[in-house]
Amino acid sequence: MFNINLKEFCKDIDMEACAVKLGFLANRSCIIIIYRSPSGNFQLFINGKETIIKKLCILNLHFMVRGGINTNYR
Repeated sequence: MFNINLKEFCKDIDMEACAVKLGFLANRSCIIIIYRSPSGNFQLFINGKETIIKKLCILNLHFMVRGGINTNYR
């Protein structure tokens, strides 16, 4: 298990993120946890999440994204 440094994508008011890379035999996976503050900028959160996923896609991993989005879908 290896931590992936995502501190550059964390913004105090808008979002926090962390990721762990797991290696089980031939299956390489990554668990990404993303938290969005209810008072944060939603568009900044979406852009940050997209940037994180694009950065990690080059590692050729299977992803599981979890976290707290904190948004009103109405």
